[in-house]
Amino acid sequence: MIRQAINEASETHRSQSYITDDFIMTRATGAFFNSIVEAGRPYRIDDYRCAIVLGGEIHSVVNLVERRIGANTIILLTPGTLVQLQHVTPDFQIFGMASKSDLVHVALGGQLPAAIALHARDYRIAVSKRDVQPVFQLFECIWSLIHSPHFSAEAHRALIAAQLHQYNHLIERGEREANAHQSNERHIFDRFIQLVNCHAATEHRLAYYAHRMCITERYLSTVVKQASGNSAKEWIDRAVITEAKVMLKHSNQPVGQIADALAMPSSSFFCKYFKRLTGLTPQQYRAE
Repeated sequence: MIRQAINEASETHRSQSYITDDFIMTRATGAFFNSIVEAGRPYRIDDYRCAIVLGGEIHSVVNLVERRIGANTIILLTPGTLVQLQHVTPDFQIFGMASKSDLVHVALGGQLPAAIALHARDYRIAVSKRDVQPVFQLFECIWSLIHSPHFSAEAHRALIAAQLHQYNHLIERGEREANAHQSNERHIFDRFIQLVNCHAATEHRLAYYAHRMCITERYLSTVVKQASGNSAKEWIDRAVITEAKVMLKHSNQPVGQIADALAMPSSSFFCKYFKRLTGLTPQQYRAE
């Protein structure tokens, strides 16, 4: 999709992007970003993406939770992350890269830093202008190298590794600062959402998540409701429906196979469940 969008873009936009089979780099604007991703459609990414927002704002739903991200924010998404673009302001600017898992593992020698190693995680850390500068300069070095007639694959991997280590450092520091002010209830909610995002496709019962978190179902329900305004069951349903939408739009699997993959009792049950929560049958959603 990204390759097609770049090929169909204006010469100006094409000159601001670079793409190979395992690596993409772009200096995207709001207009170009909107041409790559369809607003409202969920995508589950299978690569590592890190970027810095240089201006404007992006509104999206990432791993089921709404995010508004503005300038001087670093972003890291790991494989398995669910992303839904909602809105990008016209003045939005981003500078970043996406790397396939094999390239990242080779670049890091198989030793992934803590933030990089976790599946389906999204990090966004607002950083100071002082912290922005090294991140921006490393991206500039990578950009210069990939456009050099004397391109070195070894140097490319080394720069990718350096940037990922820098991101890990900033993320760990940011999370330590955030955790110092985060309530226990908020920590429980965040952990619940992380588990739901990873397991809701096949685990639909609240008991599963309470057991994983070593707390009672009643306490988990209370905390989730207080922290988010939505019930735990609503979050699980949201995750199941999002996963169903991904499979309906990005695969050719028959509805019956999707129902099986989502651990539904039957295809008929899945169709009624999907329509009750979206207002459309699976077939109608796929045809949109």
